[in-house]
Amino acid sequence: MNKKLPAWGALITVIGITVIFFYSLVSGNSPKQDPLYTDLMSFPAYVKNGFEPAYASFRGPEFTDWDLELPANHGGALLMSRLPADVYAGDGRAAGGNVPFLFPGMRRIEDYTIMIPFEMGKDKLDSLYGDNPIAPGIYLAGIGENWEIYINGDPIVKQRYLNTRNEITSFRSQRDVRIPFDKRFLNMGQNILIIHIIGARSSDETGLFYVSPYYIGDYTKISGAGGSFFTVAMCTVYIFLGIYHILLYFLRRTDSYNLIFGIFSGLAAAYFFTRSPVIYQIFQNTAITQRIEFASLYLILFFLSTFLENLNFGKSKPVSIAYGVFCVILIGMQCFFPIWFAGDLLAIWQFAGIAFILYVFGYDVINSFVRQVKDRRDAERPGSGMAGFRFLFFSSIRDREFGNIFILMIFAICTSVFDILDSAFWHTGVMLTRYSFLAFMLCMAFILARKYANRFETTSQMNELLEGTVKQRTHQLEEQVMIAKAASGAKGEFLANMSHEIRTPLNAVIGMTVIGFQAGDLAGKNYAFTKIKEASEHLLGIINDILDMSKI
Repeated sequence: MNKKLPAWGALITVIGITVIFFYSLVSGNSPKQDPLYTDLMSFPAYVKNGFEPAYASFRGPEFTDWDLELPANHGGALLMSRLPADVYAGDGRAAGGNVPFLFPGMRRIEDYTIMIPFEMGKDKLDSLYGDNPIAPGIYLAGIGENWEIYINGDPIVKQRYLNTRNEITSFRSQRDVRIPFDKRFLNMGQNILIIHIIGARSSDETGLFYVSPYYIGDYTKISGAGGSFFTVAMCTVYIFLGIYHILLYFLRRTDSYNLIFGIFSGLAAAYFFTRSPVIYQIFQNTAITQRIEFASLYLILFFLSTFLENLNFGKSKPVSIAYGVFCVILIGMQCFFPIWFAGDLLAIWQFAGIAFILYVFGYDVINSFVRQVKDRRDAERPGSGMAGFRFLFFSSIRDREFGNIFILMIFAICTSVFDILDSAFWHTGVMLTRYSFLAFMLCMAFILARKYANRFETTSQMNELLEGTVKQRTHQLEEQVMIAKAASGAKGEFLANMSHEIRTPLNAVIGMTVIGFQAGDLAGKNYAFTKIKEASEHLLGIINDILDMSKI
């Protein structure tokens, strides 16, 4: 088989996934030629604590005081944690809902108001009522935890679920939100978008938690924007790969890394699927989806490191086992407390996750690859200098199983660090690991398939060799049978001849003995004894010949 194929396959996969990424980035985050497109982030934003029904009918920001005023194109996420802290209430907690970090109890729910005044020109309004009228819609990259939206005082959507104690009963922290609304809600000139946010100030999900995009446009194009189809297709591939490798494990239980890779693939599918808007059709309460998302995120790194260590060393290392125990503790704790506590645990995990990623990068990736290069150097001794190093490096990438995925592993680790930092600080929501994990897993599946194909080919060659040996031994056995049959025939012929040769002199001895007894004269007896002597000597000669043949 051509061992260069996996390396070229990995390179082609990386290029293909990179092209898909940039295409998705351009087509998903930037709407195409849309005559109604209005970027809400290109206008000023006003944020304040509290909400009153009269706020929905405001015609401008001058009707009240705002706690936070952001200029046009501010380029930041509208998180409620950015609001100035209020004075402390009598219960010892901040009025805005701030509580000590890792506080497992229910945080205080507060209301927040976001106002975005935006302009709508005549050409955009004409597109709503022209020969080919379009239906308007609004796209929000991320919003939570409960919320309702008004345009010029008219409500367009409401996701508000509170009980009598002002506690959220069903969370709505959603990504890629697409909302249609009536075209009559829009006016020429200035329009007012009011977003009523309900949640805890300290939660990272309260507010517009991504930087962009947020815009108004043609709902037909908005409903088809984003990477939902790509994400669902990618998760389907992950599930198929997971089932495939788990079945391989049951066929050959000595290869435990197949089982680990199958679980890793299933966890990747669960993680990316919970970040897709499709999940909201299954679980409307996003507190459930967030717990699944966090749990799968924690365990993905554990099974990735365990897979690499079993592939390279045959067993899991203590550091990975300790990290796995840490993840199980986090998952167990987040199941028994409100979702905000799970968010606090996620903040802790982000530090531990980056440290563990660096361990995986240093020990499981770099160290393993260096060991393979050293083993190849000791086996082949290509010479010293840069030429010898290049030969060892590229030959290890081309010919070794782990070398085939070395570059993809570096790509996956770098994107994982970027996504963790983005989740903690930048809030762009790009999620580069979708593409790096897909490239890594497709290449890894190809390499494992090639490994089993090589084993099948080796088994076929051994079967052919065994069949040839059996045919050769069968032919030799047939020859031995023919020889044995010939020997048996010769033995029978020999015994028949010998029995005749022995009977003749023996009959003469017996006959002459009888004659000798009956002879009355001496001459007759002497004649009989002479014949007996001759027959006995002849019989002795035959017996000696038989004994000589047995010696031969």
